[in-house]
Amino acid sequence: MGVTVPPLRIILLLFGFFLCSRGVSAAGHAPQPPRPLLLPVPSCGPGWSLDGKVEFYDRERLSDRINGEAELYFPYGFELLASGRYARQEQGFDLELYRVGSLLDAFGLYANYRPKGADPAPIGAEGAVTPTQLFFYQGRYFVRLQSTGTPDAGKSSLVACAQAVSKLLPAGQEKPSESNLLAIPEVAPGTVLYNATSLLGYDFFHRGMLADGVIAGKPVRLFIVLDGSAEEGLKSFMAYREYLRANGGGAQPVKTNGRGVIAGIDPLYGKVVVEQVGRFVFGIVRLQDVSTALPVMETVRRRVGK
Repeated sequence: MGVTVPPLRIILLLFGFFLCSRGVSAAGHAPQPPRPLLLPVPSCGPGWSLDGKVEFYDRERLSDRINGEAELYFPYGFELLASGRYARQEQGFDLELYRVGSLLDAFGLYANYRPKGADPAPIGAEGAVTPTQLFFYQGRYFVRLQSTGTPDAGKSSLVACAQAVSKLLPAGQEKPSESNLLAIPEVAPGTVLYNATSLLGYDFFHRGMLADGVIAGKPVRLFIVLDGSAEEGLKSFMAYREYLRANGGGAQPVKTNGRGVIAGIDPLYGKVVVEQVGRFVFGIVRLQDVSTALPVMETVRRRVGK
């Protein structure tokens, strides 16, 4: 009994179906997904028209847009940037919208760029605006607007554009829970930061929160290391203790009702107290008097221990 050979057209159809099922076009290239980010088109606020087109940058191309700064975004889970320029006569501003790894990552970028003395802008989870700049974050998106023309675009124009952008993003005014860990009276408002790598400049502190504060009338800096487990937290705590001892600063236990608080001299930041609770390592540096910091340490302990 002979075997029937399928016609050539059927073979070609089957081959094409195989390519499609593999997600590859007939030209051998993966199909391009739809762009997940869109900026306001054709305008962003009254009278401000898009000058050119919206440009997109992934991890490989980010340095084409922000050469020299691209590496700063990668620890925050950078995925994609959409950018555009809006103009009105001789004035203009650049708009950049970053999609990053998480809500905490978006907050981290926002907090690190937030200008001191800026006015609050009620956009997204939190915003800040000056006559030449506006920053806000919403979900896992971080947005920055920068005036480039003469005269400056002005706060009202930047706010109007930012509001238009916010409407295109997934709705939400949620803030990361980690940003509230240092929401205590001793911390100066608007100083809480999130660093996604090398907290305080130390590799053994992988990531965490920072804030400026005042204790007994003296400026200090508070920090909380965010580890993934109690085992990792203990490892970070022990690494810091050994670092203090190896660099001549010592690391002596402090009597605090049986808690594992140590005090020492950090070679970069002066007097320090530090403690570990579960996956958190927290402390205060630049102290004048260790004893004045202990009540504040108790307050932070209660917050991280919830």
